[in-house]
Amino acid sequence: MKTVPIGQSQSDEYKNKTIAGFYVLFTAQALVVNQALKNTDFLFRNTKINVDLKRGGKTESLLGTTFDVLLKTAHYQNEPIKASWAYNTALTAQSNLLAQAAFDGIINPAAAGSIQQILIAAPIYFPSVLELEHKDELMITVNASTGTLVTGSNASAGSATFFGFDVIPGVGIEEGLFKMEVQAIQQQQVTVNIAPGPGTKRILYVNTDNSSINASTAIISQMTYRSMKMGYTRLYTELLAVRSNEFPYYDDWRGQDFMLHDTNEDVHDVNIVLTLNTTQVTAGNNYIVTLKEHHTEHSKKLHGLKLQHKHLLADHHAGVLSNAGTHALNTVSKQLQSATLAIKGV
Repeated sequence: MKTVPIGQSQSDEYKNKTIAGFYVLFTAQALVVNQALKNTDFLFRNTKINVDLKRGGKTESLLGTTFDVLLKTAHYQNEPIKASWAYNTALTAQSNLLAQAAFDGIINPAAAGSIQQILIAAPIYFPSVLELEHKDELMITVNASTGTLVTGSNASAGSATFFGFDVIPGVGIEEGLFKMEVQAIQQQQVTVNIAPGPGTKRILYVNTDNSSINASTAIISQMTYRSMKMGYTRLYTELLAVRSNEFPYYDDWRGQDFMLHDTNEDVHDVNIVLTLNTTQVTAGNNYIVTLKEHHTEHSKKLHGLKLQHKHLLADHHAGVLSNAGTHALNTVSKQLQSATLAIKGV
């Protein structure tokens, strides 16, 4: 794991690996004994995370966001009782969530003679694995600005408070490239039009300053969803009802965050229009997060060849491959090597 002290920026490159995703974590220690850290001690929007892929002579951005948005994206589908701190890091209206006994991120309690230490992690899993081969390089950069600790923070700025990151090992065949796109919503914006294009897996509305679910503080007043397969309109109360049905326990801890689109199918024609309550839309606190898996013709061909090669190789190892099958295995092996070199730009 690469560590990043507060006030520094660190990068690391990964090669010749198959990875399922990556994680960014944050650990902090209180200044004195018996002192509980609070969400108001940190401003995670001041820590930037970038993930870039170098392949075929080009560099492509897979992700560029801040730690607060990454946390809320990573933990939306978790039961908040296990991710309460991660889910409310930027919500100044919340009470001291770290004091809740149910929170599992306190690795040392605040008590007499004991200095509290916390650990918060944001794991992001790709829809399919990313195979780093030949000259491929994945670069992760975390820029931990000094502004991550607010003025007068109860957290120590010493070596016990830092960020860390690493890739998550995986096994499988690459089917496409993961991308996370983040669109900031402007202050007092009236409508948001979302037309994400092909390969979209999830669309999430992320808010970082409103912990209430009261109708008087609602940000989204109406959502209209259209695609070739379905179409509907939901008011704010209906959005809450759908989310509550999906998460029966502690759903209110998700505040003003909503899943707008979630499917494993490659839907090309999604169009979403949000009507917002402008007085509730504050600057720098509202985002549309779109998770995609981009498929190219090369990646589709490579995926098909890898599957074919996998099955033929399994038959070969099992001793059930005929002469014709052996010839097919050799042919597919050459085609796979050629296609791999082509997609990697070697």
